[in-house]
Amino acid sequence: MVEDDPVSAFQKAISNGQIVAVKGIGGFHLCVDARNNQA
Repeated sequence: MVEDDPVSAFQKAISNGQIVAVKGIGGFHLCVDARNNQA
């Protein structure tokens, strides 16, 4: 998924129940909406 605004892409993916990997200094962090049962 490539979009001009990564924050909007992140928000859209999380709200759609997807799991998003965010690269940080110590590696990758997996983000998910814990309130979404389908995620």
